[in-house]
Amino acid sequence: MKLVLVLPLFLLFGCASKQYLVNEDTSFNGPNQKISYVRGSGSSIYIDRFQDFRPDKDVLGRVATGISNEVTPVNIDSGKLPRFASNYFTKAFIKRGISVGTKDDANFILKAAVKKFWVNETSPAFGAEAIECSAEVDYFIYRRAGHGLVWQGRMNLSYRHPSALFDTTRKTSEAIGSCMNELVERLIALDKFQSLLGIEIVK
Repeated sequence: MKLVLVLPLFLLFGCASKQYLVNEDTSFNGPNQKISYVRGSGSSIYIDRFQDFRPDKDVLGRVATGISNEVTPVNIDSGKLPRFASNYFTKAFIKRGISVGTKDDANFILKAAVKKFWVNETSPAFGAEAIECSAEVDYFIYRRAGHGLVWQGRMNLSYRHPSALFDTTRKTSEAIGSCMNELVERLIALDKFQSLLGIEIVK
């Protein structure tokens, strides 16, 4: 008698998530982020809580999840954008050698108004998927003694994160971190910023 073995076939379907949560640690420690170190005695600076002026404060963007590539909102696992951004800048400044003080003892206070911060996963019919990030931030630097405004400026950013061969969505945390990192790099590269703090970038 011939024995026929019939094996059941299971089809695994990916399920789309209600939201995609960005990991703050992964964002800060992502690969391929440029780090410009500074030198100089330097005045200290305090990074105040960022202000969020985006029309939709509940999401950071949209990515495609699940086998059906359902459009899914992006958010941060540790809370809202203002906390995430101010924490990121604080850690990034310290990592680069910039003296960061408290609100009561720093020489300068950095305030920021986020007008735009948006990530979006692109899935063209032909070609690799990618994560794109766009941002618009107004910066204000105050001298703590007397609280006088000493500098203000606007920064616009359009960033495209390197694509992944499979499941680009997994790169969303890295992409947001790289976008934040680019905002930091462009700010500290400004001559006025370096002059105020008495620092220079190590070439």
